[in-house]
Amino acid sequence: MKSYFSKNLTKNYDFIYFLLREIMEDRLIEVEIEDIVMTNTGFAMIFYDKESNRVLPIFIGPFEANGILMKLQEIKFPRPLTYDLVRNILDSLGVYVEKVVINDLRDNTFYAIIYLNFQGNIIEIDSRPSDAVAIAVRFNSPIFVAQHVMEQSSIRRSEYINSVYDKSEENRESFDLDKDSSVFPKQFSGKSVKDNQYSKKSKKDILLEELQKELDKAVSEERYEDAARIRDEINRLKNKETM
Repeated sequence: MKSYFSKNLTKNYDFIYFLLREIMEDRLIEVEIEDIVMTNTGFAMIFYDKESNRVLPIFIGPFEANGILMKLQEIKFPRPLTYDLVRNILDSLGVYVEKVVINDLRDNTFYAIIYLNFQGNIIEIDSRPSDAVAIAVRFNSPIFVAQHVMEQSSIRRSEYINSVYDKSEENRESFDLDKDSSVFPKQFSGKSVKDNQYSKKSKKDILLEELQKELDKAVSEERYEDAARIRDEINRLKNKETM
């Protein structure tokens, strides 16, 4: 009898542990876009969790950084940019973005899901975090990060603030900017682009330089469709300067 109860108690504990683990893994933390920074390897989105006072940096490409910055700074263009076009299409279909969740981190690459609401039905779309955020800011939709992702790759906000002022190039690491990649917080250092407080160059100058690098790379790799897209983005920025 004792053995029977012991076995069942053990099973109950295992089941409770399993449920608690699932609940913890599924917990979502709402974050704000703290900044877009420029490092020696490219741009990074910085997400801020007020509850824990920690930040989550994610490296992104210049095209995506430009898409987010243009909206955050409310810069208007005569014709819609790619992400604005996505917003217009969803609006015309009666669809809105309920939320965006950065839900996983595997092999130093972040993953996200866009939750679309169509007539009360939720549709989940797999996405890169940079694209998901660029769309979310156009709907003023909340951004969440899974707790296990925040635990894996976030750093203390004080660490981040100190590193922004660090002009040293020592101990910085290189990352693959073709994917939304992890920033390992051993020596994260960057300059703010969103507020342009730490760089003598203007935001547009920085973006244009990075886009030109991406254009040269795309041409050399014979990725002509990407090159055309980047060229159009460069032209839009240059035309904006002359308006």
